[in-house]
Amino acid sequence: MYTKKHAEIKNCFKYPHVTMNIHTRCKEPGTEASTWATTAAAAHNSVVVPTALSVRKTPRPPYVRRVAASARMFAIPTGPKGYQYVYISRSRHLTHREVCNSLKTLGVDTGRILDINFPAKDVVGILVHNQYAEKFQTTLTTVAIEILDVFDPLNPKNIADPKYKSLSDSELEEVAAELHSDCCLKALKYLRPHVAVSVGHFFCDQGWISKKDIPVHFVSGPGTGIHDFQSPSRCTSVAMSE
Repeated sequence: MYTKKHAEIKNCFKYPHVTMNIHTRCKEPGTEASTWATTAAAAHNSVVVPTALSVRKTPRPPYVRRVAASARMFAIPTGPKGYQYVYISRSRHLTHREVCNSLKTLGVDTGRILDINFPAKDVVGILVHNQYAEKFQTTLTTVAIEILDVFDPLNPKNIADPKYKSLSDSELEEVAAELHSDCCLKALKYLRPHVAVSVGHFFCDQGWISKKDIPVHFVSGPGTGIHDFQSPSRCTSVAMSE
């Protein structure tokens, strides 16, 4: 079938002097597809692929716990002061990480926990500030965890190490006091400087450590870290029940 396009192609060869855009009007068969492929490839190459440097990450909002902790730094102290150990039972041998993870699962703000120790074979001791103690205990009792209100960390019966079996009752009392003192000193080593000083005074008031064992917060200077402490006179720790 003779079409208008065929006539234009024929005129291109019959009248070469005619000024026409041969590239656009007299295309060879199949050039339409080739031109489209070239244009598509050029468009693809012109696309700017974002890199890790060009993409600006959206800042992650701070955790609620961190916001609350920062706010407490500038708040006027109110409510009860001091600290206390909350003692609960345990059914098996546990690590500090296991206790912390389990408490977090139960809804406890683990950022408010200052120390975790094991003063007896079936007991876990958790140190918290008095302002958080009530909420902490309520969280535990809600899931049927019993609080051991009458537990005494200085009771000689807490000692489970067989090497102390031959000691007298008075000697066992001394060992129990020494072991608990060692646990307290170990706890101070892992606390932030200003908290360690305050907790150290609490331990001293309870008669668990001596006054000379309270850490001293020094001002940092050349060649020192951000926080320096007076080393406690005893830094060894012996498990009472593990």
